[in-house]
Amino acid sequence: MEPAGDMTYTQLYDVYCEQMSILAEAGADLLAVETMMGIEETAAALDAAQSVCDLAVICTLSVEADGTALFGGNAVEAVTTLQEMGAAAVGVNCSVGPDQLEAVVAAMRAVAKVPVVAKPNAGLPVMTETGEALYSMGPEDFARHIRRLTEAGAGVVGGCCGTSPEYIRQARELLKPSLAGFDTFA
Repeated sequence: MEPAGDMTYTQLYDVYCEQMSILAEAGADLLAVETMMGIEETAAALDAAQSVCDLAVICTLSVEADGTALFGGNAVEAVTTLQEMGAAAVGVNCSVGPDQLEAVVAAMRAVAKVPVVAKPNAGLPVMTETGEALYSMGPEDFARHIRRLTEAGAGVVGGCCGTSPEYIRQARELLKPSLAGFDTFA
């Protein structure tokens, strides 16, 4: 989106309206607007979703380790802006590992009125000569750091790049004692 790209807010909004309409008509239970690079583009997607359906919308941005969004704003500003716009949950995903997000999640939780989401990568990738991304964190370390993110205030957790079902399984097992009383866990 302008000024970083060529699309205007209106153009982006129209594209998101089309996508959100199709998803809602297909029977989606909720919408996840994720791996966003800035607050403005996330706001366009959230506005579009709210204009075409009544589904809950979860918004996550890709941020640096200090919480700065790649194309403007930061994680705390994202929470305050997007929750006031009606997002059901706001958080971070992709870009860095869970070991780098504890302070970011805690700062978000301090201002959040909605659940805070944390779906990090399995650490920072190293690119091989053939272009393959190798992630530095194994499932056990990932799970330990996910637990720390829940302690910092994340209410919804998961994994992004470099994770697999095994990462999520281990996080679930580690979090299981604190989930007593919940009927479901995805």
